[in-house]
Amino acid sequence: RRVVDLVRGQQATEALAMLKFVPQAASEPVYKLVASGISNARQEAD
Repeated sequence: RRVVDLVRGQQATEALAMLKFVPQAASEPVYKLVASGISNARQEAD
């Protein structure tokens, strides 16, 4: 929850950049989730 609260409201690319440097263990799954959401949005746009 702490990691999600950190990136909530940020642009997706900014959130990914922040998550790369967050030391909490939960940052990796959240990073993958945001990256997957970006990928899905790009696929839907095509």
